[in-house]
Amino acid sequence: NTGELLAVANWPTFDPNDAGHYSADTRMDRAIAAAYEPGSVFKVLTLAGAIENHLANPAELIDCQMGSIDVAGRIIHDWKRFGTLTVRDILVHSSDVGAIKVALRMGPERFYDAVRPFGIGQPTGIALPGENRGLFRPVSEWTPSSIGSIAMGQEVSVTPIQMISAISAVANGGMYYHPTIVRDIQTVGPIPDLTGPDPHRATDERTAAEVRDMMESVVLKGTGMPAKLDGYSAAGKSGTAQKIDPATGRYSATDYLASFAGFAPVNDPAVTILVVLDSPVGGHHGGEVGGPIFKRIAQQVLTYMSIPHDIVAPSSVEMAKNAKKTPQVATQTASRQGADNANRAKFDAVVEKQTVHAKATAMTVGKAPMVAVPNLTGQSVRSVIEACSRLGLDPALIGDGIAVQQFPEAGAQVEQGSQITVRFGRAAQLVPAAANGEGN
Repeated sequence: NTGELLAVANWPTFDPNDAGHYSADTRMDRAIAAAYEPGSVFKVLTLAGAIENHLANPAELIDCQMGSIDVAGRIIHDWKRFGTLTVRDILVHSSDVGAIKVALRMGPERFYDAVRPFGIGQPTGIALPGENRGLFRPVSEWTPSSIGSIAMGQEVSVTPIQMISAISAVANGGMYYHPTIVRDIQTVGPIPDLTGPDPHRATDERTAAEVRDMMESVVLKGTGMPAKLDGYSAAGKSGTAQKIDPATGRYSATDYLASFAGFAPVNDPAVTILVVLDSPVGGHHGGEVGGPIFKRIAQQVLTYMSIPHDIVAPSSVEMAKNAKKTPQVATQTASRQGADNANRAKFDAVVEKQTVHAKATAMTVGKAPMVAVPNLTGQSVRSVIEACSRLGLDPALIGDGIAVQQFPEAGAQVEQGSQITVRFGRAAQLVPAAANGEGN
């Protein structure tokens, strides 16, 4: 809703104190400088353009021709032999043929004019060095088959900062905000202008709302299901793009660039997140490899930001029932339980050390002021950190989610600077330890 860039991570990384020992490629900020073909994530913009121009609607049926289409003499094959799909399901199942047929309705000029306001092929103006403008050639340079390629995210290149800015425009209701890295500068000297270009409308509110709803369906029942969150609604789109083989100059059959772009919660988005994996090993589909990373980041970030849940998180009883139905859910449940058991053991070990230390120093007269330990149970990671900081306490955090255990207990008198150990978990774990036969 603002264009503020909250976090960026690149890999491989380097030590800025010894930058000379790393290659220029390693030092590159790929989020800003690396351009790539977005693949199917671009279909969000393709379908948005058609809906805005009243040339398609989510419920309309499109014949996807059993996975094959001729575009100006070039045969393009879909990843699966789809028959008739709604426009919504073209996005849900990521049909190339369906996206191409919708783009052909617009024609090159109208298609170009619909996509351009999303910042494609233009520098965002972010105040970071080395920004790549990407590639989105004017229509005069297109070949007769270019519209087919661009509709499914080929023959166009973007940077991650461009793609996440475009998806944010869909998330927030159609406004394109130029991304910023610095909110303000407080200084006694002259203050540089950090405002950047004014936001502009990339698409109308009706179109943005309909595409948001379609992107939610991608996560609920389509290629983005691995990105489904616990306690939050989410929307997104996966992308799986073949990379160019430098030896042949053609698309590789084995080397891919996988991505997943999404936002949450759906009706009042707080963050947009983009995950891009260059040449993933093993699985290579964007939803398959990027979706779980999106989920891990989103779950922690939304909790950290104290964003309230907008859907009911599954209870432990429901999770147990689902575990009996599908091996995949059983595996995921076992994995979560294993992680929680490990966090419990870690918490117990830390508490034991704290107790031993407290006994050894019980006779020492402290010089720091004494404070009462607050009740941290049920609070987010961010709230716990803020509460401890206000009292001059040192929080030791274990796990993620919301606080389910703490040591020392609420109300205990400790010196300022003392360590407060807090274990975090899912909402379903908010039960007294004695109720399930477990304790410290």
